[in-house]
Amino acid sequence: MPTPPTYLVRPEVQGVVPRAFSDSRNPFQMLNPWAPPRYGTWVESTSFDPNIPGKWKGIKLFEILF
Repeated sequence: MPTPPTYLVRPEVQGVVPRAFSDSRNPFQMLNPWAPPRYGTWVESTSFDPNIPGKWKGIKLFEILF
């Protein structure tokens, strides 16, 4: 099957803000350190320094994946 044109592919939006306003999630659970795994982990919303392994660099407010 041929690859669909790029204008038909919908990019995926991730980050802290979309996770907080998602219908299926409770935004207050993002602050709870004992929240169940279904609410995600801190690693999903953190950007890391590629030159220094394990060193975090910032928080991903919006992330667009194509």
